[in-house]
Amino acid sequence: TSLAPTIGSPLRLRRRAFLTALQTIWIPSPSLLLSLSALALKLTKLTLLTLIGAPAYALLTNSTSPSETARIKAWSIALDAQLVGGDAHVSRARLTLTLLASATLPATPARLMLQALHIRILFHGAPFPLSPTLAAHLARKKWTAARALQRITDALSASDTDVSAEPLPAHLLALLAQDADAVLTDAAISAAHALTYNTPPLPADDRAIRSPLDALSATFSSATLHTALESSLLPSSSSSSTLTTALSTALTTAPPGSTPRLRALTSLSLFPPSPASRASNLAAALAEAAARDPVPESDPAIVAPKTLLLRTSTGDVPADVNLALACASALQRLGEPITKLRALVDIEGLARPESVLGFAGCYAVLRALRGRGGESVVASEALETLAGSLRVGIGGRGGEEVEKGVREGVVGVCVGVVRACVVVGGGEEVDAGYGSMSD
Repeated sequence: TSLAPTIGSPLRLRRRAFLTALQTIWIPSPSLLLSLSALALKLTKLTLLTLIGAPAYALLTNSTSPSETARIKAWSIALDAQLVGGDAHVSRARLTLTLLASATLPATPARLMLQALHIRILFHGAPFPLSPTLAAHLARKKWTAARALQRITDALSASDTDVSAEPLPAHLLALLAQDADAVLTDAAISAAHALTYNTPPLPADDRAIRSPLDALSATFSSATLHTALESSLLPSSSSSSTLTTALSTALTTAPPGSTPRLRALTSLSLFPPSPASRASNLAAALAEAAARDPVPESDPAIVAPKTLLLRTSTGDVPADVNLALACASALQRLGEPITKLRALVDIEGLARPESVLGFAGCYAVLRALRGRGGESVVASEALETLAGSLRVGIGGRGGEEVEKGVREGVVGVCVGVVRACVVVGGGEEVDAGYGSMSD
C-alpha cells in the first residue's frame, strides 16, 4: 500500500509526503541549470541500467540492498504524492525528471500503469506538434507491457514472484483489463492533470481513493456508469444484459469504499441482472451506504434500512444515492402485495432528481408504474407526482449532464404521463414543461 496520503487528505499532508520523500531522493529546486543537470543524470543512469542491467549497475555503483530498497520506497511515495498534487513546484521539467526516475525502478504492473498515466499528464496541453498522438502511443505501449507482465505474474507460482512487489488490487486488475484508449481518455487525463497541478476542477474529496491509479480507476468507473445510466433513459434502451455488463464493469473498477463504488452498487439495485437478485443488490448497497454514513449512537432506531432510505444526505452519502436507493426499495416493494400500497405512498414523497443516477432511478420507477396501468387512485397520484418531479428535474440545471436528445425524450414521456393522469382525473391539462430546459 502506498504511504502517500489520499486525495481526500489536506493539501499540506500531500506536500509533506512529497517533501519527506525528498529527504531520501533528489529532485532539484525550480532552476533551469539544476533541472538540466538532473535530467542529464537520470538519462545517464537509465541508459546504463538498460545497457548493463540492474545487477551490474548495482555492482558498479556499489549500491547496497537496504539503500536500494529505501530508494525504491522513496521514489514510490514521491511519484504518488506528485501525481495527487503534492509537488508545490510541479512543472513539465519536474514531471519529466520523475518519469525518468520511475523507469529506473523495478518494473511491476502498477508502476507500468502509473507510467502510462504519467506520460499522458506530461504531454497534456503540450504545444509540440503531434504530442497527443505520441503520448497516446507511448502510454498504450506501457499499458500493454503492464498487461503482459501481469500475465507472467499470474502464470508464476507464489514462490517464484517477488514478495516485495505488492499484487494489484482487484479494482486495478479490472482496470488493466480495459483497453488503454478507453481508460486514458482526454477527459480522464484532463482530470488527472488538474489533480497533479492542483488546479480546478478538482475531484471531490474521497478518502477511499488512495493513489493516482485509484483516481484514474474512479474516473473510468464514473464515466462507464454515466454512459450506462444515460442509456437507460432512452426509449429503446440497451438490452438488460448490455446494461448489466456496463454496470458490473463500473462496479469492479471502482476503488473499494469509494463513492463511485457506492453509486455502481446502487445502480445494480435499480437494474439487477435478474428480478430475484434485486433484494441482495439492494442489501449490499444499503450496507455500503450505512458504512459511509454511521448512525448516531443516541438513535438506534435509525439502524433500520427503511429509516436509512428516508434520511437526508447529512453525512457522506450523496443525495442522489439516497434517492436512487429509495427508488430501488420502491421497485422491490411494488412486487409484493403486502408492501405495494406503502411503496406508492413513499413514491409520492421522493425528492426531485438532480443527477443522472436520480433520473435513472425515478425513470425506472416511472416505467414500472406505467406498466401496471392505473391500478388505483393512489397509483395514479404517485405516477403523476413522480412524472412531474422527473420532468422538472431533468429539465433543470442538473439535466445538463444528460444529452439533450435524451432529456427531451424523457420530458416527452413525463408530459404524456401527466396529461393522461389529468385526463383520467378530470383536471386541467398541464404545459409541456420545456421552459426550464436550456437550449
